[in-house]
Amino acid sequence: MLSRTTNFRGLTIFRNVVYYTKGSGSNGVNTVYFVDTTGQACKSGVGLPEPGAALPDNPIAYDPSVLQAKGVFPYNMCILKGFPTALKSATSFPFGLWFANSRTLYVADEGDGDNTYSAATGTYTTAAGQTTAGLQKWVLKNGTWTLVYTLSSGLSLGTPYTVPGYPSGDNAATGLPWAPATDGLRNITGRVPRDSGRPSCGGFG
Repeated sequence: MLSRTTNFRGLTIFRNVVYYTKGSGSNGVNTVYFVDTTGQACKSGVGLPEPGAALPDNPIAYDPSVLQAKGVFPYNMCILKGFPTALKSATSFPFGLWFANSRTLYVADEGDGDNTYSAATGTYTTAAGQTTAGLQKWVLKNGTWTLVYTLSSGLSLGTPYTVPGYPSGDNAATGLPWAPATDGLRNITGRVPRDSGRPSCGGFG
C-alpha cells in the first residue's frame, strides 16, 4: 500500500506529462517517474511517455472491497527509461527536476543524507565523497535517458559551515558538530532565453 514512506516529491509537468521523483523513504525505488495516462507507455513499469499523451483528468480507479488490503494500485506509475530501477538505490536521490527541452532534463540530487563525520578531516566524509549529488544533466539518446554529468562544484559537499545563532562545538546528544554541511542539491528552476535558445538553470537547496 502506498504510504508516506514512499515519499514522492519533485513534481513537474512537461508537454502534458506529469513527472515526479522519489529520493528517500524506506520503500520503493529512488528514481524519476511519470504518469502514463495512455496505458501503453510502460507495460513492464519502465518506459517513455507516449506521443500526444494527455494530462490525467480522473483519479485512479479502485475496488473498494480490496482497498484495505492492497491500497490504491498505481497501474499508471512508470519509471522514466534510463533512470535507476533498483530498490532502495544507494546512488540516486533525486528531488527537483526541470526540462530544458524534450531531450534535455536537469535533476537536482540531494545526496544520501549520511552524517558520518571525521574529526580528523573536519568533514562529513560520505557526503564529501559523493559523485552523483548535485545538479545532473540527462539527455535522451536512442530512446533512453542517459546521465551526461553531475555538477557539484561550489556546493562544498560535506564541509561544515557556520549558521548565525547556532551553538558552536559538538552536540552532546549526537557527538556531531552543530555546524551542518551541504549533502547535495534539492530543487531547481530554469528558463530558456529567447535570444540564445540555450537553457540556463539555477539550483537551490
